[in-house]
Amino acid sequence: AKDFYLNDKIRFNELDDHHIFPKKFLSSKGVEVLYDTVANRTLIFSETNKKISSKAPADYLKEMTQEYGTEERVKEILQDHFIDEEMYEILLNTSDDSSPEDVKKNFEAFVQKREELIKREIAELIGINS
Repeated sequence: AKDFYLNDKIRFNELDDHHIFPKKFLSSKGVEVLYDTVANRTLIFSETNKKISSKAPADYLKEMTQEYGTEERVKEILQDHFIDEEMYEILLNTSDDSSPEDVKKNFEAFVQKREELIKREIAELIGINS
C-alpha cells in the first residue's frame, strides 16, 4: 500500500496507526462511536497522519486529489487500504458541514462495509468460501 499523501510505499519504521475517520473530527461533531475499531484504521506515514490530524474525510480526500492529480489515482491508492468505491463516496460525503447524525450514519456504514471487505479478502486468502 502507498501513503495517502506521499507517493511512496509505506516503510514500517515510519508508520502511524491512522484513524480513517479521525478521532478528533468525530469528537468535534459530538459523535460517540467505537472509533478505535480495526475497520477505521490503516497504516500511513507519521508525517501524513499529522497533516490529516482532525480533518474531515472529505477535506483530506480533496488534498489527496490535489497531491496525486486525479480522483482515479486516489481511489487506486485507497483500494490498497481496503477502501472501495462505495466507501470512498461515504468518505467524500463526510465534511465539516455534515450534521452529527450524518457523520455517525456515514461512519457506521463505512465501518460495516470495510469490515465486510476485509473479511472477504481474508477468506479468499486462506481459501474459505464466505
